[in-house]
Order: sequence, then C-alpha cells, then structure tokens
Amino acid sequence: MPQVSIIIPTYNRADLVGHAIESVLEQTYADWELIVVDDGSEDDTRDVVARYTDPRIQYIYQENRKLPGARNTGIRASTGEYVAFLDSDDRFLPDKLEAQVASIADRADVGLVASGWTEVDGQLNPLRTICPWRLNVKLSLDSWLYGCPFIVPVILVRRHWLQQVGLFDEKQHYVEDWDLWLRLAYAGCQMEWAPATVCLRTIHDSNMVRNAAAMSEGIFRLFEKFFAQPGLPPDILSQKDQVHANAHLDGAVRAFAAGTLNAGQAHLASAVRLDAGLAEGEYPLVLQALASTALTHQARDLETYVDGVCDALNEILPQLARSRRQMYAAISATRAFDHFAHGRRWQARLGAARALLMHPWWFRNRGLLSIMLKP
Repeated sequence: MPQVSIIIPTYNRADLVGHAIESVLEQTYADWELIVVDDGSEDDTRDVVARYTDPRIQYIYQENRKLPGARNTGIRASTGEYVAFLDSDDRFLPDKLEAQVASIADRADVGLVASGWTEVDGQLNPLRTICPWRLNVKLSLDSWLYGCPFIVPVILVRRHWLQQVGLFDEKQHYVEDWDLWLRLAYAGCQMEWAPATVCLRTIHDSNMVRNAAAMSEGIFRLFEKFFAQPGLPPDILSQKDQVHANAHLDGAVRAFAAGTLNAGQAHLASAVRLDAGLAEGEYPLVLQALASTALTHQARDLETYVDGVCDALNEILPQLARSRRQMYAAISATRAFDHFAHGRRWQARLGAARALLMHPWWFRNRGLLSIMLKP
C-alpha cells in the first residue's frame, strides 16, 4: 500500500495533463500512487495518460461530474494514508511530497499540512510567489470564516479525515475546497503550515465576469450552509454579520477586477452596512482589500481597475476616494508591505517611498514608516 495517494482530476486538457503527470514522476519521494480521474473528456486525454506506463499510475474515466465529483472519485479509489491533489494544469515541484510527508509523519495530532506556491503564466514565467503563512499564522476555525488562505495542490491531508467529514460537497462549485477545509476545522482537524514553495499554479486568461459572480454566489452559499448547522457555539454565531460583511468585501474586489462596477458597488455598500469597521482606522480594511487586488492577476488593467474603484468609493465612502492619487498610494503601500513580508527590504522601501510621496495620509501609518526606517 503506498503512503501517498495523488489525485489529478482533468477535463479536456490533453495538452496539459502530461506535464502534471511528469511533475509527479519527478518527485524525490517515491512511495506514491497517482490516480488520474478523467471527468468525461472529449479530447485525447486517455491517449496522453496511456503513454505513461509506470505501474503506480491509475486512470479512471467517468461521465462529467465537475471538479468536486472527480476529486471524490479519486479519493474513493485511493489507498494511501495521505492524500494530495494536483490540478491538471498545475505542476508539483520535485520535493513537494518529501517536504510535506516529513512535516506530518511524526505529528499524529496534525491532520493536514499546507505550503506555498508560485503563480506562473502559460509559458511558466513566474508572476509571484505566495507564502500564506506570513499573513495567516494560525489555521484555526475563526480564520477559516474569513478566507481560504491556500489552494488545493499545496496540501497533504490524512485520508481518514476526508472520510470522517464526507469528502468534497459536490454542490459547492467554485468553493468546494474552502467548504471542505472549513468542515475539517469545525470537526477538530488540526492544520499546520509546512513553510515551503511546493507547486506551480498556472494563471489563465479566464472569463473574469463569469468567475467573479460564480465565486461570490458560491461563498454566500457556503456560509448559508455553515451557519444553518445546529449547535454552533455562541462565539461563532456572533460573527455571522462580520463574516458576511467580509464575504461582500471579497465580492466587491472580484467584481471591480472583472469590470462589473455596479455589482462591485452593491457588494461594497452591503459590506460597510454590515460592518462599519471595515471603513475605519488609519488603513481601513476596505482600502487594503481593494489595493491588494490591484496587484494580482484578477485586475488585468491597473488604470481601469483604479478608475472603477474610485468611482464606487466616491458614491459610498468619499472619505477614502479623495483622489485617484490616494488609491495609487494605497497600492504602493500594499506592495511595500508584501515585499517586506517576503524579506525584500530594498523593494519594500521603494514602495513605501512612493506611497509617502503620493499622499501625506501615509505619514500617519507607523508600519509604513518603520519599513523606511529599519536598517
């Protein structure tokens, strides 16, 4: 029986799935089985997988059941103590399994470990590296109510925990992973970081309008399901409005990035109505979220994104949108904080300097000033 089961769900990606399989074959850790679940492909996926004759590779074809259904088929066919997932357009780095097995093997109390990743374009050019443990120190139940800090290919989980909570919910499209991690946390599964970069995630030029709306719908469906559970502790129930406010803020940044300004404005208004604190403070969470999104692949054109955000802020929170210059200053400050968190001191100082020069508001931010002053 192999120690690790790796599951690759795929659908009409004959041009990419081979690279994913090869990244598994290149692992420095060899005690694994690979289950490729073909979710009703109509291209040459079967022929591509057949080229790989390693006996550790298993191919399963099924009628299309979407991503969570394909992953569940792989879990049910798996035999390893640990389960890892890899999307067919992504790739493991060679020491992914070795590093994560080493971090969990002697920790019987830990049910899941997670790591970081590098985003790349279609030609594998690096876009940015994500080290989520720098901003999300603890993977507690409370933290799961406010965001999903990692992607599916960077985790290693004990199979018995997946079986205990009932696998992926096949009705939770777009957020089936977040739903599963939230259920694991609520069931008592201890999660820890294994600080390392373990995979390459490919960023596609996808339909942002459709994806933004679908993601928002999925997030609210997720929380409707979670808060409908009987017997939730009072400290969790008391956060319901704040959780929904945060979900609306997430919906706003996705909508602005997709160019659907009316939807973004509606989400932003709902977020502040449910939690006025999002717009308060020296560097309010509203501004942080909007500025952070400007630096990701979600916002394809920075100037268009800033124009849309500032128009919306002028309507709802004019105190945060006195000028586009202030928004650009916030973006520079956000870039500075990100550089500083990843140890890039020189780039952090440049970003901080730009923010301070663009808007005097940032001279009141002690964090930004400390970046400039630290040796």
